[in-house]
Amino acid sequence: MNYFFGPFIGEFGWELVHWHGWLRYIKKKYLNNKKLIVSSFPGRYPLYEFADEFIPIPDWYLKNQFSQRGYFLDWEDFDTNKQKKIKIEIEKLLNFYVNHFKNQSVRIVNEYPQKIYTQKLYYRIKNKILNNLINIRESKNDLDLEEYLKKCNTYAGKFIQSPLFLNQPSFKNGEYLVQNPSIEEQLFKKLNPTVIGENARDKLLSDYNILNRPIFTLFPRKRLTRRPDKNWSEENWLKFISLLIKKFDPIIILCGSKNGAFLSEYKNNKNVINIIKYPEELSLDLQLAFIKICKISIHGKSGSINLSLQSNCPTFLMGEEIEREYCTIKENPLNTSIYYFSEYGLNPPADIFFDKFCDYFDQLNIKY
Repeated sequence: MNYFFGPFIGEFGWELVHWHGWLRYIKKKYLNNKKLIVSSFPGRYPLYEFADEFIPIPDWYLKNQFSQRGYFLDWEDFDTNKQKKIKIEIEKLLNFYVNHFKNQSVRIVNEYPQKIYTQKLYYRIKNKILNNLINIRESKNDLDLEEYLKKCNTYAGKFIQSPLFLNQPSFKNGEYLVQNPSIEEQLFKKLNPTVIGENARDKLLSDYNILNRPIFTLFPRKRLTRRPDKNWSEENWLKFISLLIKKFDPIIILCGSKNGAFLSEYKNNKNVINIIKYPEELSLDLQLAFIKICKISIHGKSGSINLSLQSNCPTFLMGEEIEREYCTIKENPLNTSIYYFSEYGLNPPADIFFDKFCDYFDQLNIKY
């Protein structure tokens, strides 16, 4: 029997921090000699080099433009009719995969760890039963994936039959809880672009003089619905870019998604290449291709930092001190170099942020 996991329709940061690492672990430990198929957003294939097949989520579902950051519920954008539509469309999506595999011997797994909003519902990705199961069978080398799935997807002692359709939380006493796999049940390796991404990158660079010039990737986060306080203003990003250009004469690659980044309309010039609006099918591959050759990757506080951390690229960002451990240790599985500037929280003055960047550049002793 072959195994299909998905569709993954959640937050990109969650996919980077938990989902692909969990599946890579499952492939190596349970399905080394069986086919693993995964489905996520178009263009996410570089995250799944271990998968035997990648299926992009179909266009008809994507046209709904549901929030990836709160597909189950956005607190700030809650609407009963919208939630009904989401449920209907997700049911259609799950049926799409059932029909796709109807003539194949494929076990469809969609009771997987995910980030959701729910009320007093405690997920357990790892428990004593699973620990005992692994301890007993470790020496026998015959771990059973079906047994594992029953244990890692339980809540209140019950098997999750349909995790996408849980009860809505109450705004009065609802809790925000997360089910995520432990680090021991994830496997990470350095992310790399494909040949397609590298060829697209080299074509863009062919018009630029790259000798003795550093390349920086820059992710100017913009979110308007949830946690807009994490945004650093477009004005600040523009000032920061001008300071970079004045001191380093670099090539700056503007990265991100067209709906999630400032500067999406920034015109290319001798110092800047804007790939924010590149087609989704190529965007992630191209970002990884530039990260592979850049000196430092620069971020606002968003899931994009995990992209450079998991690419072993030195990473520079501003953030709140309370989240330092998560960003620098817990969500940094490859122990990548990172400079986490928290003195001004999420809104440092552009000139001070730039000064700290120069400090980091000097610390790395970068040659170019």
